[in-house]
Amino acid sequence: MALLLLTALASRAEQQYYTLAQHGTAWWLVTPGGEEFFSLGVNCTGPGQTLPPDPAKPQYAYARFYDSLDAWADDTIQRFHAWNFNTVGGWSDPHALHRGLPDTPVLHLGVSSGVHWGDLFSEEVEREVDRLAKEMVLPRAGDPDLLGWFSDNELGWYPETMFLSYLSAPPTSRTRQRLVALLIERYGNNWEALTRDFTAAGADSFAALEQGGMLHLRAGANGREKIHAFAEAVATRYYQLMHDAIRRYDPNHLILGDRYNGHYPLAVARAAGPFVDVISTNASFADTKDGAMFPFFLKTLHELTGKPVLMSEYYAAAMENQSGNRNSSTDMFATLQTQTERVALTERTLRDLASMPFVVGAHWFQYFDEPPGGRSDGEDFNFGLVDIENRPYEGLVQAMTELQGRVPEIHRASLAGDAHSRSAGVHVPGGPANPFLGLHTWNKADGYIAYTSETAFGDLYACRDDTYLYLGLRADDYMDASIYADKTIPAEDFMSLRIGLGETPLSMTLRFAKGNAATCDNPAVRVRHDDRGLRQIVIAGIPLTSIPELSDGGDAPLRLRAEATGYARYMRTTWDSPLIVPAQ
Repeated sequence: MALLLLTALASRAEQQYYTLAQHGTAWWLVTPGGEEFFSLGVNCTGPGQTLPPDPAKPQYAYARFYDSLDAWADDTIQRFHAWNFNTVGGWSDPHALHRGLPDTPVLHLGVSSGVHWGDLFSEEVEREVDRLAKEMVLPRAGDPDLLGWFSDNELGWYPETMFLSYLSAPPTSRTRQRLVALLIERYGNNWEALTRDFTAAGADSFAALEQGGMLHLRAGANGREKIHAFAEAVATRYYQLMHDAIRRYDPNHLILGDRYNGHYPLAVARAAGPFVDVISTNASFADTKDGAMFPFFLKTLHELTGKPVLMSEYYAAAMENQSGNRNSSTDMFATLQTQTERVALTERTLRDLASMPFVVGAHWFQYFDEPPGGRSDGEDFNFGLVDIENRPYEGLVQAMTELQGRVPEIHRASLAGDAHSRSAGVHVPGGPANPFLGLHTWNKADGYIAYTSETAFGDLYACRDDTYLYLGLRADDYMDASIYADKTIPAEDFMSLRIGLGETPLSMTLRFAKGNAATCDNPAVRVRHDDRGLRQIVIAGIPLTSIPELSDGGDAPLRLRAEATGYARYMRTTWDSPLIVPAQ
């Protein structure tokens, strides 16, 4: 094994690998031959069921359609080329598909070592990460057809849950010791200062807390900032462990991050930056139904890390499908009624991604439909490019073939960075017949309001009709209610959107939270709230007659100032923009 490592290190100077470059406004992957490369991949490309098929539980099985695994792989790669895919995505069969296309393995290094609920700072976890990296990474350290490594998938970075979990660990836990040390440092070893932010049980001093005890967040206090500081410390340890273990056995290939589950705390993303080459996230837009990428989500991820972004999983499903998928739990994933709608959502998503200059790839989930009777976890969605009978979804693959052929051109011409940073104001577009049906019905491209804060955890949009000016916020923030002693998010710590129009500064406030209805302190304002757990969507309908600057019916700019605040006041996003509200 040592000889293999020496050989891999020695060949570094001779062998070329996928790298990164920024040309003009756009980031690119770069092939071993030096060409610009936007990664268009397919996840879960494997032979499917390998046991004898069970007619009572139909699912994709290569042996039903091909004489051998090689024949399946040859045909699959031919399809990829014909459909303008250029990458084999995660959870695929790299051995069978090792036919010239780069692949992107998911190592599961962390989760296989107990991360991040195990004792992450312990030497035992470090040794296990190293053992697994040596076993999985070293054999392919010199492979030019490997694009890069994903360290994990959807670990679930939930700071409050992590805080509680590690406080519950025994005093011998190295990670718990790091947590208590961080609290001592942040509070200047002043127990009274800590108890202004937390209630304590089983401890009445830092010395006692080192031996055990639990803390819960006080309503209206500032403890959440310390909770997220601990999450950043844990994340820094995780990303450094992954980086060092991979680099120990492979100095060449890109490190692609851990594929966020459509949500990332700002502190965790910030920690990742120094230790990854590319930051990755899976999509989560079941709430939109139109496939539009919300600018803040990927833009902030890029800004926090300083690294280009790979969309490691995007998808769409339809109730009308060839496999008989029921698409259970349709509120979890983007699920449409027809294949025509599915195609439209896919095109919108891919076009948006290609138009973002800091995005370097988009991987489709997945090659074939999930079993109509459900996977082992019950998931049963129409995610496939082909159905369980190996028949392509012709409309989908035709549309993707055409669009993917133009992705490099779209990416080179990208102005999305400028469009999402504009400050000249917004000409408020007309709204749909009923804007309260959801943001997926809005003209978000024209109604987008650029944020003015350094980073953002949400996006704000505007539209209007002849009676109301509508503002719609989609904000990502998650709170584990167990962080409070009574396991209930108090009203003092609800998320909020404060709005000021014209010369009136922040004159109305909307308040909302997971599991709670939204309210507004201005009774004339209509409110719709969509609770999505990891994200909150709130729409405010403000009567035009209540805005004095619009009373003359002219098109003079109306100044909008807004501030969104996350749970417990720790996170803020601001907007300050002129709105042009044309008379109708």
